Amino acid sequence: MKIAFLAGKTSIHTTRWVNALAAKGHNVLLFTQHKGGDNVIEGVKVCYLPFKGQAGYFLNARFLIKELKKNQPDILNAHYASGYGTLARLVKFSPYLLNVWGSDVYEFPDKNRWTHNLICKNILAADKIASTSSIMAKRVKDICPAIKDDISITPFGVDMDDFFPTLNNDSKLITIGTVKRFEKKYGIDTLIDGFFNLYQHYLTTNKNLALNLRLLLVGGGSQQAKLEQQVAKLNIENLVTFVDAIPHNKVPFFLNQMDIFVAVSRYDSESFGVAAIEANACELPVIVSDVDGFKEVIINNRTGIIIPRENPEILCEKLIFLIENPKLTNQLAKEGKEYVRATYSWDVCIENMEKLYKTVIKKHK
Repeated sequence: MKIAFLAGKTSIHTTRWVNALAAKGHNVLLFTQHKGGDNVIEGVKVCYLPFKGQAGYFLNARFLIKELKKNQPDILNAHYASGYGTLARLVKFSPYLLNVWGSDVYEFPDKNRWTHNLICKNILAADKIASTSSIMAKRVKDICPAIKDDISITPFGVDMDDFFPTLNNDSKLITIGTVKRFEKKYGIDTLIDGFFNLYQHYLTTNKNLALNLRLLLVGGGSQQAKLEQQVAKLNIENLVTFVDAIPHNKVPFFLNQMDIFVAVSRYDSESFGVAAIEANACELPVIVSDVDGFKEVIINNRTGIIIPRENPEILCEKLIFLIENPKLTNQLAKEGKEYVRATYSWDVCIENMEKLYKTVIKKHK
């Protein structure tokens, strides 16, 4: 197939999709107005759209129409319903698959009546809608009840050849960690408070253990200075390490420095818990908040622990439980890995996407 991808190149999810499809032998054209991100492989042709910013989603229509006419792809696949979804609607190409991602349907439509109407127009313009999760598919139908067709589920999978456990050389340290951007929506401040409570608990009950606690925060982002100030105020700078944004191929290395993975996002726009299932694949016990995306991929008390969002006290309790019950923690980690292998392995996800493309193309013909 010749697949025209319309998405932000700076997103790791974009480069993972296009690279995997090209590796399967498809001819992939990536149209984007976002430069940067991870490298694409041979078989992916990147075409940068001439106009940038919010206006680009309107102004690039004429250019994209000409490029699509010249290249004649079998299908157009736009990712993100607000920006690139607007551009895809304006070019009026068919067959056209639209993938919704998260904040485009959880946050953007609620800004005002205009943004709500824009999203509905973009969604209804597609021949087919795909969502990374069932809970987000329900959200799409809630905001746009005019959708009659079923929404396909195309999760972001995990490459089990890249994400697997390695030996931790320093058995004395207990490292709690996360790999999430340092933004308000991801609740890194809650994680820091929960870790501080954990440290305080063990200072009074097991001082040696307290001194071996570590917090590893990987991701970078606009909230880093504020989070560093929080850590300084709590006087735990010697226990906390901040790491800037890393390429996706470095994520397994940092996950394998951790003993417990925590992701306590505060908003439901965390629509698919890819970070959690990557940690599962590395056989880490995981604690996540009760946002929609995590509830869909984690089976509570079987493949991970789900706690109320913005609750550092309960986070501390669950961290204590995992530290003091190593057999149960090990069982949780092993079940998480096997569940991800069976449900979210990357090969399965790519095959599902290929089948969806073929279905949309066949229906159009």
